[in-house]
Amino acid sequence: MFAEYQFTLAEAAALSGVAEKTIRNWLAREVLKIGKRHILGRWLFNVIDLVRLAVMNDLTQRIAMPPAEASQIANAQAITDIVGRMTMRDESGQLLDGADGYRPNVNMLVAFHEGELVGFAANIKTPGNLYPPHHGDVANAALRRAHVVIPIYATVGDLIFRIEELIRERQASEE
Repeated sequence: MFAEYQFTLAEAAALSGVAEKTIRNWLAREVLKIGKRHILGRWLFNVIDLVRLAVMNDLTQRIAMPPAEASQIANAQAITDIVGRMTMRDESGQLLDGADGYRPNVNMLVAFHEGELVGFAANIKTPGNLYPPHHGDVANAALRRAHVVIPIYATVGDLIFRIEELIRERQASEE
């Protein structure tokens, strides 16, 4: 469901909160690796693309990160992995909860160290549950300094609500 290319450019703009012109600009400059062209030449997007658009927009607009760096984060495989874990279902089709009965709250933690993107997914269910990496952990040492927390689960949750609204609007217009 989340990998299906089912949203037009206008719908992707409305759902992600990114202006159509900006999306077209990023596609033309190949800043983001999202979407695919339909046989008729129209762009189509899936939910993971919408998450990437929302993350890219937040990074460039809210914290004024240069698009080249923001795209490294938005294109990260971790986003696909997190969305995939978030949407796992049991045999009956119900979303899986954690073993403790609570849905996980996974965020992506990102820092730049010597020009390289360093980051990982962190499940933050309760305050104080995340500890910085050990000072000897060279791979994640940049996370001991200022870093960006990207709330992937919250972003996907917001998108799902907007998609449900879009579906209701489509159904109402068909009646």
